[in-house]
Amino acid sequence: MVVAWSGVMLAYWPRVVLRYDRSFVETWRFLLLSPLLGPAVSVAVLMVLVVLWVAWTFLPLAAVLVGAAFVLWATGRLVSERLDRIDTDAR
Repeated sequence: MVVAWSGVMLAYWPRVVLRYDRSFVETWRFLLLSPLLGPAVSVAVLMVLVVLWVAWTFLPLAAVLVGAAFVLWATGRLVSERLDRIDTDAR
């Protein structure tokens, strides 16, 4: 459970840090609560991470070729759309 929560938080982290100019405490508070703000997005991000982990376990060459960039791209699209909806609702 902690690993899954951390994985979703880390998927949100680059997008949140680039998008918002907040203090360290506010940023981490948002990251800690981000899986609760969008449970469907959190499940989708978790599924992407699990599929990529399985693929890289059985195809280690793929991990070398695509590295972390593919993970950031695949989860970043989901997270960006969720953050857009949060921003729209906050206005």
